[in-house]
Amino acid sequence: MSNQKIEEVISNAYVYVEGEQKLEERTNALDFIAHLRAHEMEIPLLDPAGGMIDVGYKGEGVITIELEAPGTGDTALVTFFKVPAVWTVPDAQADEGFKEIVWEHLRPCEITDCGDCSPGLSFTIFGKKFENICKSSLMFDNPVGDALECAKKVVDARISEINLSKA
Repeated sequence: MSNQKIEEVISNAYVYVEGEQKLEERTNALDFIAHLRAHEMEIPLLDPAGGMIDVGYKGEGVITIELEAPGTGDTALVTFFKVPAVWTVPDAQADEGFKEIVWEHLRPCEITDCGDCSPGLSFTIFGKKFENICKSSLMFDNPVGDALECAKKVVDARISEINLSKA
């Protein structure tokens, strides 16, 4: 089967997981992808069996999206940002709730275990110091509510950063 638009893969993947219809998860995932499309993001086609794709803007990387294979019982839209992307969020937009969501979604290097930055990096993010953080581990797994809005805000900040650098 040939690669498809991610919206098609999401629609098929989220129909049933472990016998339960996943309409809310599908709606949120499609909402997030619509947000990316509204900003003219470069979204490659995806294998219908799931996988990872790198989404860009004006030739620059913004986010990696992973969609688990349909029928595994593990279907999830998982998004990964490189940690410095959150630094581009202006302080005026980074209220305490936003900061808490970012801090909650940081992943330690030993959990991601990609080997790329082992044993992890040290970051100070919104005034809080973190150790052993994977360089690509601001991760949202099926984001909903405030977490979904936070992920969108990080995307928007990265787009603004790219636009400024290309001006």
